[in-house]
Amino acid sequence: MRHHLLVLFLTALSISCCAQTYPSKPVRWIIPAQAGGANDTAARLIAPRLSEALGQTVVVDNRGGAGGNIGMEAAARAAPDGYTIAQVSTIQAMNVAFYSNLKYDLLRDMTPVAEMISLATVMVSYPLLPVRNSAELIAYARAYPGKLNFVSGTNGATGHYLKFVTGIDMMIVLYKGTPPAVTELIGGQGHVMITTASGVMPFVKAGKLRALALTSSTTRSPLYPDLPSLADAVPGFENPIWYGIVAPARTPADIIRRLQTELAQIMQTPEFQQRINGMGAEVSIGGSAQFGKRIADEVNKWPKVVEAMGGPVN
Repeated sequence: MRHHLLVLFLTALSISCCAQTYPSKPVRWIIPAQAGGANDTAARLIAPRLSEALGQTVVVDNRGGAGGNIGMEAAARAAPDGYTIAQVSTIQAMNVAFYSNLKYDLLRDMTPVAEMISLATVMVSYPLLPVRNSAELIAYARAYPGKLNFVSGTNGATGHYLKFVTGIDMMIVLYKGTPPAVTELIGGQGHVMITTASGVMPFVKAGKLRALALTSSTTRSPLYPDLPSLADAVPGFENPIWYGIVAPARTPADIIRRLQTELAQIMQTPEFQQRINGMGAEVSIGGSAQFGKRIADEVNKWPKVVEAMGGPVN
């Protein structure tokens, strides 16, 4: 019994000492995606600033594959000492429902640190489709069931979510990436799409696509103030793309607070906010508890949608 108590005491003392001297070596930042995407770009904007704040190098480690699950498995297996953190997004929360054989539990195996960024997403249509807003689109889809093609460069979850909450009947057409899906939409091979605003608004301005609604928020975005929210036609509809940081479960609370504080200070600088706005995104500062709720809400949102789609992909 005494030996057991001594081990517990020494473990607690070790964790406390580690927290007080943290960090004393480089920190690995796992991104569960290939280099070049929006999440990778955001991380590479933050990492140098976080390195300076911590006094240690923050190394960005891209671990793409299997919908981001390979990277998250590596993060979940890492030691809970603050020297491995991971970037999660809406995709990781969705994956809990989309994959039945995950080797990690997002809510149990990871500790939320801070939310960072929220990307604006929009619904756009082929400009010759006779609709000018989301209400007209939904009415058109109901008048012509099965005739609309919803194109997507990912697993089509947004389209299925739209079908689930509105009851409209439309065909989901998947492409190998967002660029080819946008190209097909511009060419008239598809009818409607929901994607990041930054990727399609230039085509909207050029008249090649028509913007129907903001889909990432129930209110208008300061980045696109003239664009009404889809929630105006579909109350409560909100399908944001967010990014934030998590650490392996049981990472000391002092380290979580240190990381949260440094990230918040970085994201509050006007220079950083300007860079993020230029990506068509907004800084979305949220602490551990708030970000934890965001993740849990997203995790709980998708099982019924996936069930309506026919079940998990594996």
